[in-house]
Amino acid sequence: MIPGQVPRRAQSELNEDSAGPARQIALLQLGIYSLVGGICFCIDVGGFVALRSLKLPILTASVLSFVTATLVNYLLCCGFVFRRGRFSRREEIVRLFIIALVGLGLNSVVVLLLAQILELDPKPTATKGGRAATKPPRADTWIGSIGRRR
Repeated sequence: MIPGQVPRRAQSELNEDSAGPARQIALLQLGIYSLVGGICFCIDVGGFVALRSLKLPILTASVLSFVTATLVNYLLCCGFVFRRGRFSRREEIVRLFIIALVGLGLNSVVVLLLAQILELDPKPTATKGGRAATKPPRADTWIGSIGRRR
């Protein structure tokens, strides 16, 4: 053995000891990241419901709530989860913008498809005295369309 050299057995014990704190930090980051994701999910869904109750169109409410949740997610992740980034701030923002655009597109398509499946009116309805002024579909029109081909 060369003087100053650490024996192999001691070296492997050092590696195991140093892996413990790194693993704990990674698990803590994962937990905080999950919490931030849950908070932003609530902001997205809650914002969408609140904006729809204010009679905004489905797509507008979806976009506004998604963008708000994305910005909050970015700020919380920068502040609490990932203290030091691998990229410059400018590169982070460009990457976030690109990923957020893809996510916004997917989110909007899903929201519009669900609105069609659930037969929701994507535009707000006019109100009379605080209640929606929508007429229920006429039964004879609906029943008459059953036998028709499209």
